[in-house]
Amino acid sequence: SQEGLYQHFRACAEATELPVVLYNVPGRTGKNIEADTVLRLARDVKNVLALKEASGDLTQVSRICAGKPDSLDVYSGEDAVTLPMLAVGCIGVISVVSHVVGPQMADMIAAFHAKDTQRAWRIHHKLLDVYEACFLPSGNPACVTYALEVCGFPVGSSRLPVVPPSEKDAARIRQVCEALGLAGGSSAVDGRPGVFGHGVAMWPRYGRVRRALAAWCGLALRGSRIGGRGAGRVDRLRRRGRIPRRGKAVGHAGRDRRRAGAA
Repeated sequence: SQEGLYQHFRACAEATELPVVLYNVPGRTGKNIEADTVLRLARDVKNVLALKEASGDLTQVSRICAGKPDSLDVYSGEDAVTLPMLAVGCIGVISVVSHVVGPQMADMIAAFHAKDTQRAWRIHHKLLDVYEACFLPSGNPACVTYALEVCGFPVGSSRLPVVPPSEKDAARIRQVCEALGLAGGSSAVDGRPGVFGHGVAMWPRYGRVRRALAAWCGLALRGSRIGGRGAGRVDRLRRRGRIPRRGKAVGHAGRDRRRAGAA
């Protein structure tokens, strides 16, 4: 029930001082977190600071954006509808396709916030085939990992039960990447897949949640000071020794840096 979801997420959030991002992905979980439940959590739990909204229901997203407190940032959770979701109040996207076209997604969002809507929808239209290619019948993450291989990032195969894409889907993914000039690690994507587990593309001013994630991961955001309520809690935990200091990287980015240093 919605009351059960509320109690569950509240208990999880109150068990930590870290900022919490609610994930509403009914296609994966089989259950929708309704707008009223999201708004209750945002008002009642101080460290619920963001929502990834992947219901695809623009009316629901509109109600959340209209009723939310200022402390809650709302992100699209569906790449293909990110632009229309920005129009009803979202600030960015927690993205799958940003692993492959991160700079383009960031440019689209920056253009929208700069009121250059023509540039935003032109980028959106250019990326329509990528949205489709990353969610072919072979599924995500199989399609995304293959797209990264085509783009020159040898990320390796997925673990079971995920298997490589079918020949038909692989051919379509390669066709889309080549049409956009991405195949073989082209500079069209600036040589960078997404930084986080999902690529996060958002307004360049950076929100509280991304600053907090950056502090957690030991990443430096140029021109941006780590701040905000969530980041402050991360700093306190760091001083207590409960999470690594910024110099001690964690996750994939940290492993890459350590390997580079060893070389």
